[in-house]
Amino acid sequence: MEQALDLKTLWHMFIKHIKFISVITIFITVAVFLLSYFVVPPKYTSEALLYVENKQNSADNLNINDITAAQKLVNTCSILFTSNSMLENVTNDLNLDYSSEELGKMISVESINQSEILKVTVETKNAAESQKIAEKLVELSQAEFLRVVKSGSIEIVSTPKESTAPSSPNIPRYTIIGFILGLIIACIIVLLRELF
Repeated sequence: MEQALDLKTLWHMFIKHIKFISVITIFITVAVFLLSYFVVPPKYTSEALLYVENKQNSADNLNINDITAAQKLVNTCSILFTSNSMLENVTNDLNLDYSSEELGKMISVESINQSEILKVTVETKNAAESQKIAEKLVELSQAEFLRVVKSGSIEIVSTPKESTAPSSPNIPRYTIIGFILGLIIACIIVLLRELF
């Protein structure tokens, strides 16, 4: 009964200050929207899909061991794509102003559903630059793979494309977060004012 009464009291308290809560919530929502739209620099993503083979086999000779080995090689490829030698080669070939460490932070490599398919993603502030870096990574990956692993191959499944829209910031998501944050802050302020 006390809990119901407390909840009822809280509800009436918030209804009593609904204008204040609305103003604070709208203000913070709009502020977050404007910040994400005008202040946070947009970033563009370019992706490539690669197929990692354990060795040069025909489909008739391919067995489960080859597939398992190829899946393990995907993890090796993830390290190769962000190795200093690979990043330095990309930087030198494209005449980029980034250090190897900075470039490494723009690149992510992951296996799709723990398969032999490898997704290489590059995210920069320029759509064309993201595509060029992704293309260069794909170009250099085959030779680098053979140099390190000595066998197998990397086949291109999907080439990098130039993005037509920014991948971040996600303005709708940021705006929703701003709305929820504004509502919480407004309710806390009302609660503290009533208590003290």
